[in-house]
Amino acid sequence: MKEVKILGLNCVSVPVLVEAKNLKSSRMRISYLSKIRAIKIIRALKKEGIKFIIEPYPWIGKGYYEEIKWDPADKEKWFANWKKVLLDISRSIAIPYNAYAIVTASNYINMENGYDKEWIDIFNSLRNLKNFNSLITYKTNFWVTAIWDKETKTAYTNKLNNSLFSEIDFISIAFYFELNNKEKIPSVETLKKDLRCVSKFNRCQDVYKEIENFYYRHKKPVFFGELGAPRRVYAASEPWNCEPHIYAEVETAEFSEEAQANYFRAVLETFQDKDWFYGASIFAIGMPSSSYSTVGK
Repeated sequence: MKEVKILGLNCVSVPVLVEAKNLKSSRMRISYLSKIRAIKIIRALKKEGIKFIIEPYPWIGKGYYEEIKWDPADKEKWFANWKKVLLDISRSIAIPYNAYAIVTASNYINMENGYDKEWIDIFNSLRNLKNFNSLITYKTNFWVTAIWDKETKTAYTNKLNNSLFSEIDFISIAFYFELNNKEKIPSVETLKKDLRCVSKFNRCQDVYKEIENFYYRHKKPVFFGELGAPRRVYAASEPWNCEPHIYAEVETAEFSEEAQANYFRAVLETFQDKDWFYGASIFAIGMPSSSYSTVGK
């Protein structure tokens, strides 16, 4: 709560861990302890008049595996079980505590393309719950395109044209776009240019335009469901990596709040004045020992 006040936040994304054994698991269960902790946080937020977004967050192999690699062996069973999780969390948290929104997915690369009907069924099931008044969003993972790689362009087009994005209240994107691998600490102005023409590997990806396309294609505002970058040099090269050392001369990247701050500033200053921009959820607060902490010293 101290960091919430320091940053002047008007809304906080609160996770509830959903546990799965491994990347092929089609079954999952809600962590009881995480659920209790989430309710405690929500009560504290509501006491201060701060809205919250509830996010069922995958915790695979006790956190060992990344959610982007979750590829259940039985997709039909997975969707049935995931729907039960969302309905449970909606009935026990979203409805009684009046959640501003619920995140129905978190970067599920292997359960997105070709599964629009399954997701739309989930959205409709939530809306049919008695007293359900929360907004519904779906968080898609960031993507990469390159002017010299036709396959990446095709993948982006398929993502953009997925009909599920037309059936939610606002579109969420995990914003970890790779912008610059040429400088340890690129300036804000350099990163703003990179947002229109990515310099990493000379991809020339127009991140700004590709995101804006989602608004024009689906007529829904766009929210950055995760906007993260570590307090490390080369943060703009691998913002998804807590230790982006690949392009550093040392095994562990050097500490740099400036590299993190420049990434945040470039993104927010580029998008904040657009009518279709719904805001951003900074990743993360309440994690002082993590390189992703945004409060710093």
